[in-house]
Amino acid sequence: MNWFVEMFSYGFMQRALVAGVLISLTAALIGVPLVLRKNSMIGDGLSHTAFGAFAVATVLNFAPIW
Repeated sequence: MNWFVEMFSYGFMQRALVAGVLISLTAALIGVPLVLRKNSMIGDGLSHTAFGAFAVATVLNFAPIW
């Protein structure tokens, strides 16, 4: 249990936890209506587009993450 408390003593781990919680809440709020309207393929397409954009930016030496 001590390693768990020690892990969150780092600032980047605290920010990662906050970002993960915000992303999961946002994905849940967006995902439920999409599935209920049978538009779930839109999320799949967006994820593939984002991955492709990240790959192209990496190849072209752009900084995809600031």
